[in-house]
Amino acid sequence: MATPRLVGVGASVSGTAAVTAAYPAGYTAIADDVATIWREMESGDTITVPAGWAIIASQTVSSGTVTKLSVIGKRLTAGEAAPSLTDAGNHQVARMAVWRGCRTDADPWSITGGTTELTADTSVSIPGLTTTRDNCVVMAAFSTGQDIASTAGATAWANSSLDDSTVTEIMDNWVSAGLGGGFAVAWGTKAVAGSVSATTATLSLTSNFKALISVCLEGVLDAGPQLTVAETSWTTTSTPKTITDAGVVSGDRLLHLGGGDQDGTNDVTAATSSTSTGSTSAWTELVEDLTGTQDDWIHAAHAS
Repeated sequence: MATPRLVGVGASVSGTAAVTAAYPAGYTAIADDVATIWREMESGDTITVPAGWAIIASQTVSSGTVTKLSVIGKRLTAGEAAPSLTDAGNHQVARMAVWRGCRTDADPWSITGGTTELTADTSVSIPGLTTTRDNCVVMAAFSTGQDIASTAGATAWANSSLDDSTVTEIMDNWVSAGLGGGFAVAWGTKAVAGSVSATTATLSLTSNFKALISVCLEGVLDAGPQLTVAETSWTTTSTPKTITDAGVVSGDRLLHLGGGDQDGTNDVTAATSSTSTGSTSAWTELVEDLTGTQDDWIHAAHAS
């Protein structure tokens, strides 16, 4: 079984009316990728789930400086548009992450943890959970209702029970819209099934009450490499030929690159490029037919 991988994170969207969630820059939906949208709003606001999406978890702070934190998820279909999020009432701020390699036989987000902290301080402790399968992603998030525009609301993320004790922040967005509020999200991996302790952080804004959620995304059973294949043919003399494979993400591996010599001169050479550097960047393979004048071909396969 392989651990899900982060494809990318979309831009934060917010306002006092409906908003459209944003895919990661340059991303087009790929079948079986999983999207999660984190969302903060006022405690009395309504969580309306777009068609085809499911609510994974929510927590509400209804006293003091109020806030409501939620996360929804969907297994994407090829080419589908990013969803519109209905006007919640007072305000909303939302942000999407896209993951690849989640289990496909069931929803990958069945294990969650959550609570609220009704103590106005700057310490953050997000409840843990227990994974039941190897190779999981664990997301940890918190929100407050402070009315401020900030992208530096959380620091000092930590969780020693995750792989290499590593927690990486991917979202940190507070807005001054309506009553205002925001949230931060970080993630890590859990290679071996078992208990995940609380994820801690420091609130860098005003001491506040907090809504707290953790979510596990389970990996797909490894039935072999997931392949991206590209092939082309051409007629050329002494000019390099390239093919470009879309949908490659950082960490993919080139399994095979071959050239077919159709003109009988045995002059096809192939060289791989460097690995991909972005969520929707592509690998380009270079093949050169040194002297031929008939159709030669190149074939490449990548594993995700």
